[in-house]
Amino acid sequence: MISLTLLTLAIDVMTRDCSPNVTIPAVLRVLYSHLTLILFLFGNRNVIWNFLKKVDDSILDCIQVIPAISIVDSNIKPLITMRNNCGSSMRLALKLIKDCKAQGCISSDNTGVLIALVKILLKSIKESIKFPALVTVLPHQKHSKTTILDLGSNMNSDSKIPVQFAITRAVITKKLLALTHLRVALLNVGKEEIKGLKNICNAGSALRKLSGINYIGYLESNDILAGKTDVLVCKGFTGNITLKTIEGILRIFSPIVQCTQKVEKCHFHLKLLEWCFEKYFKKCFNYLNSDHYNGSCLLGLKNIAIKSHGSVNQHLFAVAIEQAEKAVRQKILERISLRLDAFLIKSDKVL
Repeated sequence: MISLTLLTLAIDVMTRDCSPNVTIPAVLRVLYSHLTLILFLFGNRNVIWNFLKKVDDSILDCIQVIPAISIVDSNIKPLITMRNNCGSSMRLALKLIKDCKAQGCISSDNTGVLIALVKILLKSIKESIKFPALVTVLPHQKHSKTTILDLGSNMNSDSKIPVQFAITRAVITKKLLALTHLRVALLNVGKEEIKGLKNICNAGSALRKLSGINYIGYLESNDILAGKTDVLVCKGFTGNITLKTIEGILRIFSPIVQCTQKVEKCHFHLKLLEWCFEKYFKKCFNYLNSDHYNGSCLLGLKNIAIKSHGSVNQHLFAVAIEQAEKAVRQKILERISLRLDAFLIKSDKVL
């Protein structure tokens, strides 16, 4: 059972892709339904308080505004940005976690800078896990979900990193969902063992030798939404492109599922046809509604860090905040830490 004790989250509300017009109303939406949260908002103090002028005192009691002198420039390389943006809202939000004053962080700013800062400021859940992975869940046509990682935190990776990602995610999913036959696959250009880049083939060979991991082999991109695997492991570059392609598809379906475009004037038989069409799409494709999905968790850290997509609405940013809140409430990190050692030792032996 989830505890209802107070917990604190740090939120970067000032980004170039996601304005305070989105992030702050999303914060308020979450607080009106989660009064057991304390949210630290990082950004321009005057801008933030302009959005809080008419907010109830009970909600204001749950908010702490922390001024930041800058936001991350998405057009500058991460290393340069890190040197020149020590007072950025993203860095200050992450530092609050490092100083143990917050239990989770949410940002929709530059992914490369976020990953670089995380590697410097936050610690891995285990010393053997050198790199965090961006993880998200996507719906598939069997009305369940597939966990996909890595989505861009490691653009160039050797075979050992995909293996550790697969093990870590499999342990987490088994622990939380109690799945005894959880399927793990590697994204590749074909199902044949001889196909693919050398590091992917090596990772496949290593996973095949591990007991306790139900590795089912390679999966092609046209089967990602078919429900053929529970965990899909990708190289960072490939995973990022894959995720954005799928998100584009989901955005195409969303207006159809939500039925936002209505025909105002038409004959009765056309209205009846429209009603049937609407019922059919809601029944068959409602699971593809992109309003249910936002936020990629950085897996492998001692702290909860969520990367929200940049181009989101208030509802979707609220979803990312709630994802962080749920991860902390369920004590995900504490529950998986003890189970990782044995698996990671095995992976080192077969690589």
